Amino acid sequence: MVYDTAITDGTVVTATEQFPATVAIRDGRIAAVLDPAETVEAERTIDAAGKHILPGGVDPHVHMMDPGDTEREDFPTGTAAAAAGGITTVGEHHRTDPTVLTADILTDKRDYLSDRARVDFGLLAGGHPDNVDEIAGLEAEGTLAYKSFTCDVHGVPALQSADMHRLYEEIDRVGGISMVHPEDELMLNANEERIREEGRTDGSVIPDWRSKEAEQVAVSTTLRIAKQTGVPFWFAHLSHPELIDQVNHYKSQGVDVYAESCPHYFYLTREDIVEDAPYTMFTPPAREESDRRELWERLDAGEIDMINADHAPSTLEQKAEGKTTSSTPPSAFRASRRYYRCC
Repeated sequence: MVYDTAITDGTVVTATEQFPATVAIRDGRIAAVLDPAETVEAERTIDAAGKHILPGGVDPHVHMMDPGDTEREDFPTGTAAAAAGGITTVGEHHRTDPTVLTADILTDKRDYLSDRARVDFGLLAGGHPDNVDEIAGLEAEGTLAYKSFTCDVHGVPALQSADMHRLYEEIDRVGGISMVHPEDELMLNANEERIREEGRTDGSVIPDWRSKEAEQVAVSTTLRIAKQTGVPFWFAHLSHPELIDQVNHYKSQGVDVYAESCPHYFYLTREDIVEDAPYTMFTPPAREESDRRELWERLDAGEIDMINADHAPSTLEQKAEGKTTSSTPPSAFRASRRYYRCC
């Protein structure tokens, strides 16, 4: 048999093991994983000696702004960047224009993107107090998951407990999965009011506003309601190890919950925000050095289910709108709601 492509002399990596092998490809698909000693005929051979051969990555947390604010990025550019980084499937989120809250919008967006993608993709919809009646139609149309927020972001109202309970019951009823951005809105508002009263404009505004405590409270509330409703779900961008403890506790009680973290929490700290804001602004923000180190330990222990990008590009000019000065209130509060990596 003659294959289209053979990747030879590399080390194949699966979810459970590593071993030397030849990967044979036909019609764009893996046709066989063969003993490296076996002779393989192929029209093209790629020598992977000294390299690892991994499956294509899946990143279900990206924001490519298309259709919408394509000055920041469009789908052809974003999916090309994903492919260059070894990501072959992305989950694109709902904060495009129009926001994906109904089956018709989902269908139109999928049709629009179908010839603009360089990799496979799925589409998330919004989980919103006003679209609970749309969930069944969205699920039938093939929604990947339903994203909701426990704080006001991008003009979307925070999902309060009663609405969250109603939404989760419906998502569970139709066999869907929820995704949650967890920061407690009331605590964020109190933090913002205090910082404004103090007249602060330093870089530490961001971690003090989007505090660890606000994230913890939102995670606790969401976990309790998920246990009550039975909905499967995952947390977006968990920023510190205490949140992983909360998730693991509820996992042990049978709650179908998954923990996502992101690369920025493994490499950046509060000090990077203070020194380099607004270019290091995202929310929830990077935490302390001790949190960063411990996240690596939790990842190594298998306690974090997903490392996703939360890819949400902005231009340098847009990020610069978050700069603060000594004579103005913290403009970071305004810019954060537009140009944070925060979705």
